Amino acid sequence: VAAADGHVTLEIRVQSPTWAAYDEVAIYRNAASTATDEDGDPATPPYYKPIPERVHTRGTDLTVETVAVGGASRLESTLTETFEGLTEDAWFVVLVRGTPGVSAPLFPVIPNDVDPSQDPSDLVTGVPRGGVTALALTNPLFADLDGNGRFDPPPSIARR
Repeated sequence: VAAADGHVTLEIRVQSPTWAAYDEVAIYRNAASTATDEDGDPATPPYYKPIPERVHTRGTDLTVETVAVGGASRLESTLTETFEGLTEDAWFVVLVRGTPGVSAPLFPVIPNDVDPSQDPSDLVTGVPRGGVTALALTNPLFADLDGNGRFDPPPSIARR
């Protein structure tokens, strides 16, 4: 998208089946990364994690509505995010996810990693412990801010 005025507005619409609950929408712009030592073992190489520019969390600044669709329903959110004063071409990625312990896992659609020590009745009631949570992300969205008609990786990214 051309945005020679340094202004980019993202209209974000999230739709999900009710069994794939989400509670976070993160927006990455030309994301830097940080090294973390996930396992505490100095012999293991560090894990690099991208740093989101903006994060919206259900219950604070993210509304997740249940919307009727025919005889069923789905979860839905809409966000408008404006970025101003941008001076170099930018890429954006939007990530939507459910947080373990906050959003229900995708069980029984994806049964992996559900805690096997729990009472089997927990699996039926819809409150299983553990399990895989929802995760989705966009392809990169590219903004041409220097007006040359193409996306040029910003120098801060190109030299990484």
